[in-house]
Amino acid sequence: MNNFNPDNSSFMKGFTESYLADLGRVVAAWSHVEQQFLMLFLSVVVMKASKGSMSNPNVQKLMGLSFDRQLQAFRDRLKELDIAEKSAEAVKRILDRLSTLRKQRDKVAHSVFSLSIKQVSPVQIVVSQDESTALIKSWKNQKPAEFKQVKQSHLKKLFEKIHLLYWDLVTLSHDPELRSHRERKT
Repeated sequence: MNNFNPDNSSFMKGFTESYLADLGRVVAAWSHVEQQFLMLFLSVVVMKASKGSMSNPNVQKLMGLSFDRQLQAFRDRLKELDIAEKSAEAVKRILDRLSTLRKQRDKVAHSVFSLSIKQVSPVQIVVSQDESTALIKSWKNQKPAEFKQVKQSHLKKLFEKIHLLYWDLVTLSHDPELRSHRERKT
């Protein structure tokens, strides 16, 4: 155990500050993504531009939908809007990335983390400085528990994807075609 230093982190013994910072960045960045999506969802789906009203009982119902149902409601609303096919496809790609990255983020944010300990010889163990062992288990579904090594490099890449998605949502929220809320003529 010559590389194990329980004082690597002032917060969680055995984890490096760097690893914990990257883990925290994933969680914090997703918070920004979710907030940006919810504002866009509120504008495009719930309020439908100036037609909506916060006092409408439908607002609470729509805002209370699960994330997957909100994504579906956004896709359904997109079909009602008179926007170019190219723009609609770009929005759909962003919604697909939201769905994919949310699942990846959830695996990180809702896992139970422990030190990644490897036995390198009969008399020596090594505590990894750039990965942990995560127990991934959701009690909401019947899937078996999964143990997975989560490398710091994975956290960095996931953060970058989430960060890019955030800025794509910001750009989307300023898209004049989407903001016009023009209904498709039937």
